[in-house]
Amino acid sequence: MDFFGQQDFKQNQLKQVVIDTGTTFPASPINGQLFFKSNDTPKKLWIFIGVSVPGTNTAGWFCLNHAFYAGATE
Repeated sequence: MDFFGQQDFKQNQLKQVVIDTGTTFPASPINGQLFFKSNDTPKKLWIFIGVSVPGTNTAGWFCLNHAFYAGATE
């Protein structure tokens, strides 16, 4: 089943999902996009939160393996 646009799952679980995997980050990511970088050691899960956001790499990706965002307000 293909989904296009936004979907509202009304707080239901999304089961048996596979995160986009590869050795280089996607060329045109959008905020909130997840990516599993398979050539990192150890393997790392990343989220795109925007270029020039503190805590991200130069491409705007934030590593979720040891997530601590110094700019968090909560």
